[in-house]
Amino acid sequence: MGHGDIDTEIKLIQSRAFEQARLLADATNSTKAVGTYLGIDIETDPAPPTPSSRPRT
Repeated sequence: MGHGDIDTEIKLIQSRAFEQARLLADATNSTKAVGTYLGIDIETDPAPPTPSSRPRT
């Protein structure tokens, strides 16, 4: 197996893992579950800031 074959195989495995992670995210709506599956720490985005004043009309 040549070096290029190894790189191709790694990319193929990684793409499968991320596709499965996407399906897991869709099914569970849990970034924590996806992070655990991928073996990485995923930090979720904080809630968007709320306006502190009324919008102008």
